[in-house]
Amino acid sequence: MSLNIQTCANKCEYTNEFSNGFVIPSNAQVALTKCNMVVPVFIQNILRVPEIPAGLPNGVTPTRSDVALYAIIDGIVHSVTWTELYAAHTEYDEGVLIEPTLTEDQYFNGTYEYWCNNKMYFHTSPPNALDGDKISFSSVLARAIENKYAFYRVKDISEWESQAIGIGQFDAGSREITVTGTGGHIYNNCSIHSCNQNVMKFNIIYNPYAILSETETEQDGTNTDATNFTVAAGSLTATAAGDSMAVENGFNIDINGGWIRCVPNWVGNTLRWGLSLAGRGIAGDDLAHSAVLAALSIVDIGIEWKSATEYRIIDGVNETTTFDGNAVSVIASQRYTTAAPINKYNNNQDYFYIQVQRANASSNHTSTEFVFSVFQGDSDLINNWDNVRPIHQCSYTLNSTNTLPTMIATSTGTGLNVLSELGFIAETNDTEIQRQQISLYNTGGRDTVSIQPNQDFKAANIRNFWSAVGIHSYNITNADQREDTEPTLDNLNSNYKVSYKGTSLNKTIEWKTNYKDEDDTGTNVSYYAIGKDNLADFYTFSFGQQPDAWTINYNSLLEELPNELCVYLLNLDIKNYSGSYYALTDTQTQTGQTRLVSTVPLSIDNQQASQDATIQYETFNPYYRPINNPEPFNINQLQVEISFKDQSTDQRKVIDNIVGLVRTEYNIRSGNKARATPKSNLISLF
Repeated sequence: MSLNIQTCANKCEYTNEFSNGFVIPSNAQVALTKCNMVVPVFIQNILRVPEIPAGLPNGVTPTRSDVALYAIIDGIVHSVTWTELYAAHTEYDEGVLIEPTLTEDQYFNGTYEYWCNNKMYFHTSPPNALDGDKISFSSVLARAIENKYAFYRVKDISEWESQAIGIGQFDAGSREITVTGTGGHIYNNCSIHSCNQNVMKFNIIYNPYAILSETETEQDGTNTDATNFTVAAGSLTATAAGDSMAVENGFNIDINGGWIRCVPNWVGNTLRWGLSLAGRGIAGDDLAHSAVLAALSIVDIGIEWKSATEYRIIDGVNETTTFDGNAVSVIASQRYTTAAPINKYNNNQDYFYIQVQRANASSNHTSTEFVFSVFQGDSDLINNWDNVRPIHQCSYTLNSTNTLPTMIATSTGTGLNVLSELGFIAETNDTEIQRQQISLYNTGGRDTVSIQPNQDFKAANIRNFWSAVGIHSYNITNADQREDTEPTLDNLNSNYKVSYKGTSLNKTIEWKTNYKDEDDTGTNVSYYAIGKDNLADFYTFSFGQQPDAWTINYNSLLEELPNELCVYLLNLDIKNYSGSYYALTDTQTQTGQTRLVSTVPLSIDNQQASQDATIQYETFNPYYRPINNPEPFNINQLQVEISFKDQSTDQRKVIDNIVGLVRTEYNIRSGNKARATPKSNLISLF
């Protein structure tokens, strides 16, 4: 006799009623033959910030002032300290709103968590000023690098793989988390996005507008070489002695977005102002420009005023070669965009700017093409776009980025022309470093990007931290290179990752993350939950704890992921087994679990991502367990429990939540009758 019984429910602890009932034969045995269900499996991988003390670099133990990593973008090398990583973390408003009292000491006490999967949104309904999102470490790393560069933006565009999961979707209560302590708050509309960061990826974009918006420096005239110009702070005034010329040898304009500025006051004849691309040396040197009146047509890009109402754009220098029968002569003259001045302006009122930046991407990695833009308006701020407009743009290819543009001003005749409000954007350290690296090391890392940690201290928690992030370490090859100073390209060995992806001005660098649950220092570990629905079971925050930040809920999460589920029939007296075995030193006794029918494998393909795990268990060689019933009996219900064992506490935990229905199938058969045994206690084999 054999019975096949099917049960169905929307939870894992249930009673199935049978209207007619059925008889369990004596000495019966039961086996689980099928089990189909979908159970949400929550997996949270965390990356803990290493414990690092405050203090200045000492060369022995790591401190927060030590270099955490190095970045090289387009030949510009910068270091990022641990303290600067924390500063970048605090710049994200979304993260600060939900962790407003997090201090630097708490951040570096070894317990602060970044969540490497499961994006969490802590929101309320209606929206509240305290709403925010838990930020990722990749976003912090990108911001920290961007903060070091004057004219590059670094954006986190990491790749996250999404998974469907039935968590926090069934009722409003499952989406509510209460923050306790002073300043506590109830987030009643939290949501979770189940995803896994497989690839960390940054987009590095050339951003000359960051330089364009810098505060200008007044042209003080200290190193201005002038003939027939009266030089004062911020102004040049032509004298009545005749032709005038002034060359500004005292500053380097930043060629990655910098500009020069003036306000013209035309009085008579011709007034010109602009940039010469002929190049110059160090001020005071023989290579510096001289204000030679015979070279008035030297402006490569600029403006010419010949009246108080019109002007025209200068775009280049024409050279005409003549031969008079005795000698060859070269005559230079300005090249204009129009045959005559036709552009309108307000004399002694309008501002004019000439701005320079690198040109668009070129396939030539050593390209030195630059774009020059002329602006006009009535504002002393070039980025006041409502009052300043671009009026001309052109490009020039320089032989080298060391060929620095030079400001030139000329005035013909005896007109007392004036240029006032003279200002400029001085060369930044990044531009200077870029020029020097390219000059000293040929291409000097031009058009490449590299990001690498500094692990000279070999501290295990720091090493594991960067290993989890997925970038490998390198050592500075120069023994004299301290961790708190900027290295040059010859200080770095070839073990760091370099990317050439993208264009010269818009590049990407990417690498696979190495998040896993195998860290013996606790820097990168995972915690788990089976069949939980309430987000409060996963995350918690209590002001006054250390740190004052969101953490996983250690009280309800599992340290290990079970590899099987247990199916029980609670109202059947399934016989418990017991047995003994001989260990090396003594005999051990082991007892099984009462009322356990079978175990069901819990197979998780990706143990780094939360997911809805589908269980489709069917056995073709069922294992029967005896029911302790010497006599047959009637039954009209089955009480089913599907649970698992917590490997850390050895406690049985019931699955609270499933997706859809759970279906189980059992086979109950008659047990074997007791066999007659001969008095000799021997059983014939034939």
